[in-house]
Amino acid sequence: MTTRLKIHDEALWKRLAAECKYNNKALSQMLGISQRQLQRYIRCAFDRSAQDWLNEQRLLLAGEMVQRNSSVKSVALELGFKQVSHFCREFKVYYGESATQYFRRKSFGTDARNSI
Repeated sequence: MTTRLKIHDEALWKRLAAECKYNNKALSQMLGISQRQLQRYIRCAFDRSAQDWLNEQRLLLAGEMVQRNSSVKSVALELGFKQVSHFCREFKVYYGESATQYFRRKSFGTDARNSI
């Protein structure tokens, strides 16, 4: 990256994270810094590890995408998950319900616990 990185610019970090498919190695390479320096920057800006922050950003976006798209597989692949099953596990841990249940509840206002 040729311009000076603004460490506390959250919108910039989110854009860069998405461009790198939420991969800390790819992000550090894009910025031209070591992975350790990336860890320092993200710890300073967001008070968590780089991978924790990247995972959180990816799952926040996953929630938005699942609301618009009922295809869990396409959302998982677009967000850089290598396996749909891994995406499904991570989604359920983060949101407390499966992506399909989340989609139904957000799209149709149904209570996922009453669905079969």
